[in-house]
Amino acid sequence: MGYYVEIDCKDLIIPRSKVADCLKAINALWKPNGQPAFPAGTRFKGGKKIDQKGYKLVPNPPPGGYPTIIQALEAWRYKAIFVGEGDVVIESFEGGEWGDDRILYQALAPFLRDGGSIVCYGEDDRRWRYLFHDGKVEEQHARLIWR
Repeated sequence: MGYYVEIDCKDLIIPRSKVADCLKAINALWKPNGQPAFPAGTRFKGGKKIDQKGYKLVPNPPPGGYPTIIQALEAWRYKAIFVGEGDVVIESFEGGEWGDDRILYQALAPFLRDGGSIVCYGEDDRRWRYLFHDGKVEEQHARLIWR
């Protein structure tokens, strides 16, 4: 049982000229031995600390990494397609449950066109978003005020 979210992906475009380097960056999220290069944090199960064998809800890549950007994004539970002359558009989140997605966003940021965003709607009515600009990602949280 985890934390469920709905996510809207808007204008998330990886230009053709950056697709190969973006794939390398996603594959670099794992060490050669298959362990996460940037563990998200300590995990507990049944009140006991457990070793993290991978990113939450993301299968470890095959030896040598994911072969395509589409497969890499699918592993993180995002649907992406090639458009036009080879640009990649990240269309939607297919996961339901929130995982270690912030780590993926950090890896994607240098390769996305400016102006893209990811808006998250949590199961407890929390809302937050990630804005991509100048090769960086910024996280913002919404406050709902009732009058």
